Amino acid sequence: MRGWPWSVVVAVAVSVTRGPAQEPLDLLRLEHGELPIVISAPHGGSRDIPGSTARRGAGLERRPGGFVVARDGGTEELAGLVAAALTERLGARPWVVVNRAHRRFMDPNRRPEEAYEDAAAERVYRHYHAFLTEACTTMRQRHGAGLVIDFHGQGSEAGTVFRGTGNGLSTASLVRRFGPRAVVGAESLAGELRQRGVLVHPGPLERPEQAGFTGGFITKHYGAAGGFDVAAVQLEFGASYRKQEARAGVAAVVADAIAAHAINFLGCRRPAVGGH
Repeated sequence: MRGWPWSVVVAVAVSVTRGPAQEPLDLLRLEHGELPIVISAPHGGSRDIPGSTARRGAGLERRPGGFVVARDGGTEELAGLVAAALTERLGARPWVVVNRAHRRFMDPNRRPEEAYEDAAAERVYRHYHAFLTEACTTMRQRHGAGLVIDFHGQGSEAGTVFRGTGNGLSTASLVRRFGPRAVVGAESLAGELRQRGVLVHPGPLERPEQAGFTGGFITKHYGAAGGFDVAAVQLEFGASYRKQEARAGVAAVVADAIAAHAINFLGCRRPAVGGH
């Protein structure tokens, strides 16, 4: 069965009995958070899915946004570093949803009918999206707002980070609450990144977004069409930001930008100095 009800939140167990059919939690990094922020990384994994075979993509176009099996190297690691740095800056943890399975078996950034081709891969996919659903639902209930930041890698321009929001569709909740400055102003996420030396395209006051990098299923579903009423932004990092020797420095800068944006628009605060 390829389709399944998105409105249902599937509980994700903390521990499972090991066995050949119970691999999903070994292939995902799932961490509950206190902040109204989700760090998602669907394409950086390199592991096989036991019992699964590589996708063939019958009937799907082989193009960006279509059938792709290449992994976004370094994004799993970068996402983890950003999450840790963000915890230090805001004194609380973001939600973390990272796929460690290789994209050739399963693609979390596609609709179910395009994402997997066997039951073993489907189980991992379901766990990934069940946890994202739980995160978005919980953020909305606790904070009245939330932001999903979906980490990707692109090979077109090594020194550029492409921003993807469906040209504003997946950040509509921010605009409703704060106006355009939350998405295209100096205090937007793109604006905060630009101020810190990250070459983001389009910039905070520029439109439209780059074709092929306007956001995928995750930003569309959680930020626009899924009814969660949170914002979602896809960040496509060029190779210069993802190489091993650069990741720690890049993570610090990205976490600074996210923290500043979250303080302005998500109700977050920096921890009090000295515990007072």
